[in-house]
Amino acid sequence: MTMTTGKLVRVLALSGLSLAACGDASDKCAADGSCAAAGSGGQHQPTSLLGDGAANHSEAQEPSNGSSSAESTGYVLETEHGLAVAGTFESASPTPDSFVFNSGTMGTAREPGFPGIDIQVLVEGRPLSTGAGVSLSLDTVQEFGYSSLSGSYFKNAALITGKDYVLRVSPAASLAGKSYTLEIRGHVVTK
Repeated sequence: MTMTTGKLVRVLALSGLSLAACGDASDKCAADGSCAAAGSGGQHQPTSLLGDGAANHSEAQEPSNGSSSAESTGYVLETEHGLAVAGTFESASPTPDSFVFNSGTMGTAREPGFPGIDIQVLVEGRPLSTGAGVSLSLDTVQEFGYSSLSGSYFKNAALITGKDYVLRVSPAASLAGKSYTLEIRGHVVTK
């Protein structure tokens, strides 16, 4: 092994250690919620977000529940119980579904802030693993110049207080005909 090759091997080995350390940090992030990039589509949470008294909403307008005509849930975000939105993806070529709720006291005034919102999707009663065929997008109904968030799960996604938000769930073809539940809850700050 030449001197240059030896240095290259050491650099690659150190790079590998550095990447492994980053992987460990993201695992810690998923466990305790301390992500530096929290709110941008965080790691999947394996249990229900909802409390025993969660509000329930069933999809009422499947044929026209796309991005141009989001369905109102009448829900104001809170942390104690949350909201369960039940629906079913079309059996042939499933299309996105959109739901509107109000951020209530969550977030901060005038620009997105924390505590925010936690959202996960359950398909046929089971939480989806990250990237398992569904994507979510979250945006204000009224345009404030902030970009929408996207991911397959949200943990403490930043919000503006007292604004209406539209949540859009877009299924992969593999989810055609399957029932789903969106679990939506204000992020609970733990100390």
